[in-house]
Amino acid sequence: MQSENSYNFAELRKHQLKAVKALENIDAVCRKYSIKYFLIAGSTLGAVRHKGFIPWDDDIDIGMRLEDFNRFKAVIQFELSKEFAWKHTDVDPTFPTLSGRILSDGEQLITIFPIVRISNNKLVRISQWLIRKTVSPIYQRKVHYIDEGRWDKLSYKAVYFISLILSVFFTRHAALKLLRWNERRCENKETEFCINLYSKYSMQKEMIKSEWIEHLNRIPFEGGLYPVFANYDEYLTYLYGNYMQLPPEAERIPDHL
Repeated sequence: MQSENSYNFAELRKHQLKAVKALENIDAVCRKYSIKYFLIAGSTLGAVRHKGFIPWDDDIDIGMRLEDFNRFKAVIQFELSKEFAWKHTDVDPTFPTLSGRILSDGEQLITIFPIVRISNNKLVRISQWLIRKTVSPIYQRKVHYIDEGRWDKLSYKAVYFISLILSVFFTRHAALKLLRWNERRCENKETEFCINLYSKYSMQKEMIKSEWIEHLNRIPFEGGLYPVFANYDEYLTYLYGNYMQLPPEAERIPDHL
C-alpha cells in the first residue's frame, strides 16, 4: 500500500510535469514574438540547485519587464494550448491581481510577474511600494476576494481593515487605474533597480538590479533550457544567503496545493 507521503509526492510530481508542459508552451510563444522572460525566485533556485523544481515546489515563477509583459498579455490567450487557461484582470474582471497565471483544471501552474522600474529616489521608491500595498487590497475588495491563506497574519489584517475604510473612495476601475499608473511611473527612466511589485514579500526582497535583467543565460530545468539571470549567484545569495543549503524539513511544503 502506498503511504500518504509517497502518494502526495506522486500527485505533486504530476502537477509539476504539467507546469513544465505549460512552460514549454510559454517559451515557444516568447521565442515566436521575441518576448524576454526569465525564471525568478524559487524557480531560479530550483534550476541552479536541482536542475528542475525544488522537490516540494508546486508552481513556476516567471518575470517579464513591463513592456514585455504587456506584449505577452496581448498574444498569450490566442497562443496558449487549450489544455491551459490564462488568467489576468484584462480577461477576467474578477481576477484579484495584476500578475498573470496559467492554470489547468483550476490549479495554478505558473505565475507571470510584471517587473517594473523603481525610482532611484528612496522616498519615491517607498511611495511606489506603499501604493501597491494599499491599493491592491482595495482592488481585491472590489472583486470580492480575501486571501484566506494570509488571514492569520496581523499585518494582513491591518492592511485589510485600512483598505476597508479607503475602499469607499474607490471604484474597481479607479483602483485598477491607480495601480497601472504606479507600474508606469518610472518606466521612461534609467533606474538602478526594478521590482516585482505584486509579490507578497517585502520591498527589499523583491528589488532586482536592472543590470541582472540585461544579461540572461539558459540553464537546465526539467530537461529543457530556460533563461535565468547570468549572475544568478549574486541574485540567489541576495534572496536566500547560502542557497545551496536545504531548509529544515518542516519547511519543505508546497505553497498552493
